Amino acid sequence: TVQAAPIISYVTPQNYAVGTAITALTPTVQNSVSSWSISPSLPTGLVLNTTTGAITGTATVASSATAYTVSATNSFGTGTAVVTISTGIAPSGASYTMGTTNFPTGTAITSLSPSITAGSGTLTYTVSPGLPAGLSINPTTGVISGTPTVAVANASYTVTATSIYGSTTTTVSFATGTAPSALSYTANNTFTAGTAITALNPTITSGSGSTTYTVSPGLPAGLSINATTGVISGTPTAGLSVANATYTVTATNAFGSASAQLAIQVQGPPTSLSFANQVYTINTAITPATPTVVANPAPTYSISPTLPAGLSLNTTTGTITGTPTVGQSAVTYTITATNGIAPNATATFTITVQAAPIISYVTPQNYTVGTAITTLSPTVTGTTTSWSISP
Repeated sequence: TVQAAPIISYVTPQNYAVGTAITALTPTVQNSVSSWSISPSLPTGLVLNTTTGAITGTATVASSATAYTVSATNSFGTGTAVVTISTGIAPSGASYTMGTTNFPTGTAITSLSPSITAGSGTLTYTVSPGLPAGLSINPTTGVISGTPTVAVANASYTVTATSIYGSTTTTVSFATGTAPSALSYTANNTFTAGTAITALNPTITSGSGSTTYTVSPGLPAGLSINATTGVISGTPTAGLSVANATYTVTATNAFGSASAQLAIQVQGPPTSLSFANQVYTINTAITPATPTVVANPAPTYSISPTLPAGLSLNTTTGTITGTPTVGQSAVTYTITATNGIAPNATATFTITVQAAPIISYVTPQNYTVGTAITTLSPTVTGTTTSWSISP
C-alpha cells in the first residue's frame, strides 16, 4: 500500500448567472480526502461541500472573476487546486420595435435597434435563420440594417443576445419585396353617356404580393375601378362639362405604390341648364348674363321668343348682351342648348325692362253731380310705383 496526499483539480474558469442554480462543480480527485476547505470565501449563495469538494448553490450577487484555492487534506498532506469563478447577471427582456413589417427591395431599411436589459459582461448577437440578402445584424450592438436585395416572404427570425452568464432571445418577423411599378393606361379616352365603355386595363409590373387600386378624384358617374385588377369599366350616365378630366390611379402593395394619370371625357346631351330671371333698365347697357350647363361637347344656344329690342344672344356661349331700347313687363323666355346628342336641354326665365310708364285715359269725361261714376282706368305701358294728379 502506497499512501500519499490528495491530488485534485477543477474545470476552470467558471461563470455563473445570479439567481440560477449552478450545475455542481465536482473535482477530479486522486487519493483519499479527509477534509476540504476553500479560500477566500465563495460568492454569496455558493458553498463548498466539505465532504465531497463539490461547489453548489445559487449566486445571489454579482462578483468579478476571482481565483479561489481549494484545499483537500488527508493524514499524509494537503493537495490544492485553483478555480476561477465570476458571477453576473444574464441578459434579459430583449425586443425590437418594428415600424413596418414590409421592407421594399432596393431601399435601405430604417435600422432596427434592440431594447434589452444587458446584465453583466459583453453581449454578442446572433440571428437564426440568416437574414434576407442585403440585411445583416451587428454582432456587438444587435442592430439590424442594410438594403434588401431579394424578395422573401414573411418569416420569423430569432435574435439571441449572449454573455458569459447566459442568453436571451426575441423574434422579429418581416417580409421583403418589390413595390409595383410602370403603371399605365391608355392616355386619352372619349366616351358617350349612356353607352358602355370598352374596359380600360392597366399595364403594370405588379411587384410582390397582392395589389390594390384606387383612383382620385372619383370617376364620372357610372364608371368604376376594380380594386383588385385596376380595370375601369361601366356606362357613364352623364356628360362632363370638362373636356378632358384627369384622373390619377394608384396601385399599392405592402412594399410601396405606383401611379398613372389618364384623361377621360364623357360626351353627352346638355343637362342642368339654368338661367336666372333678369331685370334691366331701358337705355342702360346690361351686365352680360350667361346660363350654366353641363355639356360635352360644348352646346350652341337658341332662344324664344325674340329678345327685347337692343338685346342679343351669343349662340356659342348663351350670353345675352346689349342695351334694351323698349320697356316691358316680365316676359317668359325659353333658352335651348344643343350639342348634337339628344335630348336638348331647356330652361325658362323672365326678362323685365324697366322704363318710365306711358299712360292714357279715355277723354273727355262728363259726370253728373250726385251720381257715382264708372271707374275711369288708365291704359299703362311700363311699371308704375305711384300715382298723382294736378290740379
